[in-house]
Amino acid sequence: MPETIVTWTAGNGSAIKIEVAEYLDSAVAYASVNGKHEIGSKPIMLDAPVKLGGNVVVARIGNVGLTQERLDQVLAAMATAQDEIDARPDVQMRKLIAQRAALAEKIGYVMDAAHEAHMALIETTSAQGFAMSSPRDFATEEKAARARLAEFDAAHPEVVAKIEADRAEATARFLATD
Repeated sequence: MPETIVTWTAGNGSAIKIEVAEYLDSAVAYASVNGKHEIGSKPIMLDAPVKLGGNVVVARIGNVGLTQERLDQVLAAMATAQDEIDARPDVQMRKLIAQRAALAEKIGYVMDAAHEAHMALIETTSAQGFAMSSPRDFATEEKAARARLAEFDAAHPEVVAKIEADRAEATARFLATD
């Protein structure tokens, strides 16, 4: 649910409202002009402050400029909202699952790089009659990546259990529609 952080009336009479809400496990600020949403994002800092009327604008959300005071209010509200989001168990689990996925993908990246290096070695040998082996030790890199994944799995068995439960549920759902 969006939470209104600050409202004001612009020099041209437009009613401005800045709200903070959750979007994909992140706190996002929304700017509204006369009730119409401009955009949702984190505030974007300007390259240089801009003087508009009696205000100095240092950042913006969409086309809505923010003074330093308003920016500080928005950032503080976003930090508080992000802390609340991060404290939720479902969000913590999604972040751990994403962290595990990144560790598992690293193994695949190393294996792909080893394959590409081997193919390049074959091509170079075919073309020149000799080739230098890769300076990278792919076997050691793969072993280290697998060890990091195993350490993660040992430290977070609940993540592995959740992934397995989700897979079993997806399989059951698939088989039920067959």
